[in-house]
Amino acid sequence: MIPFAASPARVARRKQAEMSTEASKALMKWLGKTLGSKAKHVYVVGGAVRNFKLDQPIKDIDMVVDSINLGHDAAWVAQQLARKIPAPTNIAGPDNLRVTKVNVTGTWVLDGFDLNGETLDIVDARKEEYEVDPATGEYVGHKPTKVEPTTMEVDVSRREFTFNTLMWRLSDLAKGVDQAEIIDMTGCGLRDLENREMRCPMDPDEVFALDPTRIIRTIKFAFKYGMKLPPDVKAAAKRQAKGLKRIPAKAYGAIKDIALESPDYKKALDVMADLGVTDVIAEIMKSDKQFRNSLLNYAEKKGVSYLFDLMDVGIPVSAPMSFLSRPQQARLREIAALMDREDAMAFLGALRNPGKAYQDGRFIPSLAQEKGIERNQMGKFMPAVNAAAREALLAEPTLLENPSALKGVVRSRVIKASRKATTDLGVLLETMEIPDMRRDLSSKSNLRWLLRNLRVNNGSHPQIDEAMAEIKALVRGKRADLTARWGTTLLAGGDKIPGGRAEGKSPSDFDPKQIEMGTGVEMEHTTDRAVAREVAMDHLTEIPDYYSRLDKMEGEAGVKHAWVQRLQMKREAAAQLRFAWADDRG
Repeated sequence: MIPFAASPARVARRKQAEMSTEASKALMKWLGKTLGSKAKHVYVVGGAVRNFKLDQPIKDIDMVVDSINLGHDAAWVAQQLARKIPAPTNIAGPDNLRVTKVNVTGTWVLDGFDLNGETLDIVDARKEEYEVDPATGEYVGHKPTKVEPTTMEVDVSRREFTFNTLMWRLSDLAKGVDQAEIIDMTGCGLRDLENREMRCPMDPDEVFALDPTRIIRTIKFAFKYGMKLPPDVKAAAKRQAKGLKRIPAKAYGAIKDIALESPDYKKALDVMADLGVTDVIAEIMKSDKQFRNSLLNYAEKKGVSYLFDLMDVGIPVSAPMSFLSRPQQARLREIAALMDREDAMAFLGALRNPGKAYQDGRFIPSLAQEKGIERNQMGKFMPAVNAAAREALLAEPTLLENPSALKGVVRSRVIKASRKATTDLGVLLETMEIPDMRRDLSSKSNLRWLLRNLRVNNGSHPQIDEAMAEIKALVRGKRADLTARWGTTLLAGGDKIPGGRAEGKSPSDFDPKQIEMGTGVEMEHTTDRAVAREVAMDHLTEIPDYYSRLDKMEGEAGVKHAWVQRLQMKREAAAQLRFAWADDRG
């Protein structure tokens, strides 16, 4: 059996992590020695201690100053350290959160590690107050309105998890991290870390409500370290995930940095879905244009398979492939899985704009000439050719590398589609690729799309006009969900509009005057008198004197406002049907 060998990239990352940890240990030891007695009230808190116990790389050293007991704040500590560092430095801060940074800007070799570019974060132990909406009782924004110095006991209580309250006293680190005592002020941080449990030092709802991005960090601990969420903490995270909507910019940064950029992003997505975060992301994408565009652009750069992975958990990033139907998207996913990222994106680009794949500027004009397409019809002809090219590429992706073969297949499909339509339009309607967004036939824009594609795919023959008239009548009759009987019933004999309100009835069941008036009104929308009569019968089933009332209201209100009256009549009819349905159920 061949032993497993780590990839060069993984080996390099591991080596870098080991170097980072050793450099961090050397730096903490130097800090403890340098500050001397002043280091008694300065602490290294959170990630460095947690990762040391978990045998994970130590990257960041976050120092917290107990300014009340020390008598000096974080900015003062920063100045003392900057004077001692044997390299150029600059100090930034303190900021509104009482954070001061010391940036090393020159060569500083410590125990063989060059710390040029290192940044030391030093912050005062603090307590914070946040703005609350008096009407809802919920927090507004994510930045505290008031920040004050406090004791270490109060400071650690506002952290998200007990294991992130663990700390070293900086003076104890002068002998090295292995000799330093770990201080556990909550009394349960070490236990929870050993049990891999994410427990909060205060009410978990309050923890996540104060800063909803903590929910994203929860995701990191779950998929990266295998931490478990106790039921109460998980329930609180689900309840408070909605808070991400009030901080879209910060939420996007946290989601991208912590989850989406991780090599294990699929695990992160699963945890996000479990906590309801993906549902919140979908809501933010609807309401926040910048968030939506940022996430779409990022996801598209990551590749086709990445887009599908996000779509699997309900994150709506299908825009780059929205021109494809669901079956076509499923086929694209199969193909992309066998390609590298660049090839898959190139293939998606070819599907979006097949014209470039022909590598022949004369192909489409010559095909149009062969079909007898006039110049003013090219705008309608092009979508049909593009559709044929997409189907050809999805059926055989290697055609992208063989332009001549691709042109032959496309030409054959276009000619075949035209011949098929002239013999069996109903079958064509059944087999047309209809994108999901176009399936609601109560939408006028979708109707226009359908009629345009009927014309483009079939040229001109008598059945086209009949089909168009029937579809218009169906739409006018407010019957939307027609996909199950898509093609065959549109051209079926007998009942012109199956499934209507008047199903099974004949004109003799209605007032002859109303039938005559209704047929005349509905002929405004179709050239088929039978279709007009059936639409009228549907209306009369709902309201027996529909057309008399319509005539009266249009006369009183004027034609300009007649559509308002018609809408009111529709609503009244719908209400009557609801009552009848309820009576039947009773």
